[in-house]
Amino acid sequence: MMTEPSFTAGPSSQPSFTKLPSQVLHAPDHAPWMDVSSQISSLGTRMEELALVHDSRFYSMEEHLDQYQTGVTSRFDHFQQRFERIKEHMDQ
Repeated sequence: MMTEPSFTAGPSSQPSFTKLPSQVLHAPDHAPWMDVSSQISSLGTRMEELALVHDSRFYSMEEHLDQYQTGVTSRFDHFQQRFERIKEHMDQ
């Protein structure tokens, strides 16, 4: 049976490579719809894994933005305090 590589991303967000059969061999003891059903189930599982990876990347980006905003706010407060001290010094 020939196989072709397929890229998937698992829950670890690290890509993994699996080999998928290029042709499904039908055994005489089961109906072809059973193969389609298993492929749909497999596709659903992969979509769930991709959604988990996407969610974790979104939350990671959100966390980075929160940290950046905290840093900018902190620097702004620091500069505001320095400007106030300079202004007080100039008013004396």
